[in-house]
Amino acid sequence: MTRLSRTQVVKAIQYACALAAYVFLAYKLIRFNGYAELAAYFRSISLLDCGWLLAMLALLAVNIGIEAAKWRYIVSLIGKLSFAESLKSVLAGWVAAFVTPNRMGEIPGRSLFVYRQNDECVKSIVFGWIGSFASMLVTVLCGLPACVGLLQQQQIFRNPAVYPVCCAIILILLCLSTFRLPEIAAWLGRRRKWRESVRDVLAAVSQLHTGYIWKICGLSFLRYTVFCTQFWIMLRFFGISLSPFEAVIAIPAYYLFVTFTPSIGLSEPVIRGSWAIVALQTFTTDTAGVAFAAVAVWFINQVLPMLAGSLMRKG
Repeated sequence: MTRLSRTQVVKAIQYACALAAYVFLAYKLIRFNGYAELAAYFRSISLLDCGWLLAMLALLAVNIGIEAAKWRYIVSLIGKLSFAESLKSVLAGWVAAFVTPNRMGEIPGRSLFVYRQNDECVKSIVFGWIGSFASMLVTVLCGLPACVGLLQQQQIFRNPAVYPVCCAIILILLCLSTFRLPEIAAWLGRRRKWRESVRDVLAAVSQLHTGYIWKICGLSFLRYTVFCTQFWIMLRFFGISLSPFEAVIAIPAYYLFVTFTPSIGLSEPVIRGSWAIVALQTFTTDTAGVAFAAVAVWFINQVLPMLAGSLMRKG
């Protein structure tokens, strides 16, 4: 495939993803049946409530900035990428994420926006998935103990002592597999003769160092705290106050539930609203406010960046 034809294909994919994202969003807005309740909430908001909303929007910028810095560091093993280029590719990836199950198109969307060489594109996708795995690891490390605490609050466990032990074993195994990833890649590379492209990827992963993985996990944790703070702010915006203990177990448990539920941009608001009610039903009876808060966080963190990403052009 010539350079020109490859560029045309990439642009066609970007336009197709943008069109699909707009169609999905329009469909969801048309089918939404809670406008009356939402309007009632906004008619009753105070100046302090507006402050919560402004804080939420400010944290969106922080959220995107952290992800751009993380992506820039992830692909630093391939070549130098400016922060502006990283930011554009992250926003472009949001469009592909919006129309693919569980945001699976996000990393390929970023890579196609930045790289034109096949080997660079493949390596950036692999390293990007390592970054996604680091985010999932943080979600599990924070969410699994919180989930155990939440279920104990709901008095679901009959033998509470067993579950913290199982939780600890799972977390230890996940940490070991993450920080031993270079050794695992090197071992796989020696096991058999792979295709050249696979062998190159395994060789690149095997050269990762512990500091690289720690930094990715650190940036993932920083972004995770922003997500949790945003959800807490939106709950306050809709008049729901949680104690520190309630927030620490309910919000991470909610994000754990959402992370491991299959979804696509079209169904994600419904899934998020439903899981938010499940996670917070022990602490509040305002199910409408909880659902609105979850959907609002989704809209601000996913739809607004997607709209911005659909306007991104490489250059």
